[in-house]
Amino acid sequence: MANQSEMAGLMQNEWRDKIIPQLGRKSNDPWIVVYRNEKDTGFIRLVWYSALVPNEHVSSFLASAEWEYYESDPVASFTGSYDADTGEDTAKYHRFGPNPLSIEPILLVRCFAKLRPKQVELIEEFRLFHNLWYDEKRSTFIKFDDGGNEKDVVKISQEVVSIRRLELRQFLAARDMSLVVYFDRRYKPGHIVEIAQSVRNQSLTTDSFRFEFKVIDGHDLVEGTPETYSWLRGKKVIPGLPREKCGIWPYDEEPTSQLEAFIIGVDENEEEIMAYSSPYSYSAASTDLDLPVGYQVPDYCTQVFFKRKVLDKYLAEPNRYKVEDGLLRCGTKWLLQIDTNNPDHVIVLLGDLGRDLPYTEHAHWKHENVAPDGRMSDSHFRALYPTTVEEALNPGEPEHSAHQFQRAYKSLANAWNTQYGWKLFKPLREADSHILNTLHIPTTNEVSKLDGEMLKLSKLLCDSINVKRIKSEIKILDSEYSAEDAEGTPKRPITILEDYLTFRAFDDCTSFIGKLRMVQDLRSTGAAHRKGTNYTRVAKTAGLDTKTTQQVADDIFTTLTDFLKSLREHFCPEDSD
Repeated sequence: MANQSEMAGLMQNEWRDKIIPQLGRKSNDPWIVVYRNEKDTGFIRLVWYSALVPNEHVSSFLASAEWEYYESDPVASFTGSYDADTGEDTAKYHRFGPNPLSIEPILLVRCFAKLRPKQVELIEEFRLFHNLWYDEKRSTFIKFDDGGNEKDVVKISQEVVSIRRLELRQFLAARDMSLVVYFDRRYKPGHIVEIAQSVRNQSLTTDSFRFEFKVIDGHDLVEGTPETYSWLRGKKVIPGLPREKCGIWPYDEEPTSQLEAFIIGVDENEEEIMAYSSPYSYSAASTDLDLPVGYQVPDYCTQVFFKRKVLDKYLAEPNRYKVEDGLLRCGTKWLLQIDTNNPDHVIVLLGDLGRDLPYTEHAHWKHENVAPDGRMSDSHFRALYPTTVEEALNPGEPEHSAHQFQRAYKSLANAWNTQYGWKLFKPLREADSHILNTLHIPTTNEVSKLDGEMLKLSKLLCDSINVKRIKSEIKILDSEYSAEDAEGTPKRPITILEDYLTFRAFDDCTSFIGKLRMVQDLRSTGAAHRKGTNYTRVAKTAGLDTKTTQQVADDIFTTLTDFLKSLREHFCPEDSD
């Protein structure tokens, strides 16, 4: 006698009442399973396959629970014939195999006669439609939105393939097709179950699915043991979105309801003045947009101010974003001109926010938006509004000390290698290649922010000193030179660099080397280890007892930039600017 749970499993109640009706419609599940081939505990077998069907043929599919298309069907082939003797040729090529209903696969399940494992592949057209990139480590196809943000679209394996509902229905909209999901599920408890004849054969047809259900008594062909099993077989039709929702041109217009309003000032009552950032021409936007009272679309060149920590998101992902002097870019997806030289804020033109910054990023920027406080830096103003051709081509030195350091570091590296044929500071490995480009003044006064920048500087300078080559160069100058101190302890890289610069009569070597040692100490006592009394001492030497982390970082960047420029002027005078 079957218990209640076993009877519910045999009758496949959950599948009939919930899973099939909710497939593709469940609001809290954005995924649609389009393929499954699973064998479970020995009591369940499930086969699940999907195909694309022209909308004009959808109604005929629900006339029967039988499958019209199988995973083995989409194989290139011919119909008709060819007679080599007479030359008569009526053969017609079919890309996905012949079928009268113009069915196409969404997946290709390729088998190789058990000589190699089967492969489950997403059709090329879907990949190209959404321009998907395949992440091999996660077996997932990824889409990049307008902001450059990653979105999982397809999860694929040999057993299960799921596609995000939105992207699937967008594709169906463009193709004027629907997805038909075929399912075949068998359940057997492993013994004979007494069940009424009246419920052994059932079927159900709705406007979106059809299934047939059977309970059968039979015999296991291997063991010869009598058993009862149930068989649920059918299909579910999932429609596409309306064509205007397919998401590609000419149906990709962003609704004006997505426009964000930014603070551009305060009025005489100290109320914030808000303005929309529109991607359209401002003369048109002022008449076309239904703006709330108190909102406006002012001049394109209105300056909008943001807290500097608005850049933290982009600095944290150097493989995707680059924060440069005057620019923020996401690969080749988008580029925004920004003033990074203002010590307290990031400043952007209102029109550039609408034209160049994707909607997906607006909420992030709005969160850090503040009323105007100060003015745009001179260097960024010159870059935006050059008065001469020379100024347009070369707006001048950046004012931000981290950007000045970046420029000086690259300049010295190129000049030194050109003149001497070797590198004073060894290039970083691939895993650390982002460090130079992400150097910045801390965006907040948190000590952890300064720790991160000192770690970067230490890797760029202290850890990258080309000790082996420098020692050989010193040997040329003084054959008696020893890389060990009086006690026989190997000298540290910074000391060896100091010895080399002293041999080469480099001016003010002591003060610059002292700054390098301070960076190394801040890294060693702060970022690399637990902070203790040594860190307190070093932090006081750096000025953290009286200055903000931003001021300390600015002092260090400025001093080290001067150090790098002095090195170039002293050692590569003919290659100096």
